[in-house]
Amino acid sequence: MRKSQHERIKLKLKTLEAKTTVLQTEFKKIEGNSLQYLKQIEERLYKMKDALFRTEERDTVSVTGQIIMENIAQKAMQLTKEIAEKHKTFHLPVVRIKRSVERQFDKETLTPFYGPLDLEKKKKRRTLGYSMIYDYAMCTGLSSVGEMLKKVIPAKYTKVEPKYYVEEPEILQRIVVDLREGDIGSSLDYLEMYQPADERVLRRSLQTQMITDCIELGLDSYDRTVRQLKRFKSPFGDDKQRATRLVGALLVGKGAMEDDRYKHLFDYTSREKLAKKMASFFIPYEAPFKTTLKYGFRGMTEFTELYCMGYESPCLDCELPIDSFFFGNHSVFACPILKEQCTSINPPMRLACGHVISKDAITRLTTNYRLNRNMPRRACKTTTLQVPILSTRAIIGKHQTCGVP
Repeated sequence: MRKSQHERIKLKLKTLEAKTTVLQTEFKKIEGNSLQYLKQIEERLYKMKDALFRTEERDTVSVTGQIIMENIAQKAMQLTKEIAEKHKTFHLPVVRIKRSVERQFDKETLTPFYGPLDLEKKKKRRTLGYSMIYDYAMCTGLSSVGEMLKKVIPAKYTKVEPKYYVEEPEILQRIVVDLREGDIGSSLDYLEMYQPADERVLRRSLQTQMITDCIELGLDSYDRTVRQLKRFKSPFGDDKQRATRLVGALLVGKGAMEDDRYKHLFDYTSREKLAKKMASFFIPYEAPFKTTLKYGFRGMTEFTELYCMGYESPCLDCELPIDSFFFGNHSVFACPILKEQCTSINPPMRLACGHVISKDAITRLTTNYRLNRNMPRRACKTTTLQVPILSTRAIIGKHQTCGVP
């Protein structure tokens, strides 16, 4: 018996629901594995810092620190490759589901289906792709390739937009601290300087928070409230009802906290929400390995809450939100042979024996060994005793004759 149109649609919906459930389960598994990798990288970063900087002699660098750095690069390379593969793995089935929905159902009555991992529709997908390629090149030791990518890739894909990145973390710290203390001055300075898209909404929230803080903190903060209120170009705009309610609450004082007309203004979580909203403007858009090395893993939980609160992050949904604002530590390795700092062109390399020297030092030692081996020898004085022939591998540097008296 042929199924009706309604039954066929119902069956297709069940199939789509099953596919979506499988995708969600797989994504949670990937997310858990990625977090585990990042925690391991964080632990190794702290060990690396101790090994590099807590040495007895300030002018020497521990070899152990360099070995740990190499292990970190391998872990980060594996993480980057897995994330890139999962991007592709998720992208294909989601696009298929989208096409199936658009083909089988009425588009006029159905909300358009956009997969959260559809990289073709996502903004800055090329930026993320270039960042992953750059990370992969640098992690595998192909520093020259990474530097070349910097020159070849268009500048607009390598530079971070100012609205998404602030070089001075102290600005964010000052804003958050001031908001918790009932001061909105630093927040207003930031809004006037950068003028984000939702500036008007934020100003209204700051006005409300300023007055409620003034009521909660008492009369000592009234002067500051009046001074900050004057900084608004149009303090209350066309929302006269809200203006009347705020002024009324200010006149009533602490009694407004129990008054039915005003107590809804005193949301004790609004201060933290406002601080997190302001912090969302400072989230940098960078690739996982680069951000991990620069800022570390701490503070990730606070930024993941931004998405749950409805604040969109400039990062993709499937990119790990590992950004936090801690000062990065930069270490420089000096070659113990050449007494020169290593660079991306002359990177440190670990020998089989465990020692770490620069690439140029290895090249020079190899060149000297070849020259010594091809150098003409003088006849050595010998006796009837069998004199063991010295291996030329042990002769590096100045030529010596082996004579027996």
